Amino acid sequence: MNKSVFAAILAGIAVCAGCTSTAKPDPAMAGKRIGVYDSRCVAVAFAGSEKHEASLRGLDEPAMRAAQATMHEQGFSTAPVDDILALYSDEIAALKTKHNLDALVSKWDKSTLDRYAGAAQIDVTDELIEFPKPNEQQRRSALEIKQHKPISREKARNMKH
Repeated sequence: MNKSVFAAILAGIAVCAGCTSTAKPDPAMAGKRIGVYDSRCVAVAFAGSEKHEASLRGLDEPAMRAAQATMHEQGFSTAPVDDILALYSDEIAALKTKHNLDALVSKWDKSTLDRYAGAAQIDVTDELIEFPKPNEQQRRSALEIKQHKPISREKARNMKH
């Protein structure tokens, strides 16, 4: 490999290394606290819960397929779980009070995390997965998903159940 090709490769690596940097801490965020969570864990714990089952009752086949695709995106990829969290607003309010949190943010929501650059981050995943009252298998599955990288939303959407 000649020197110019090698230099170009090194320059490309240096540029790409800068692409992964996070936002600079915002002094206005000093003293702020955000709860961060793995949205996949929340979705997996929610699947099969009483509230989940109630949300599926009465759906026709196309709506059921759409709901399943959404759950796949939420449980195996990085889709937001705001619809799930909305079902637990009282519990979330209590959690935010308990930890003195200014916001809850998915660990996959980089743009919102960047807006809170400099805020203290408290992982509340394990507490959030208890809201749907999972059985032991659901809890284990919800915790296990942390060990795996998320798949693309497209791949998750196209999963067969």
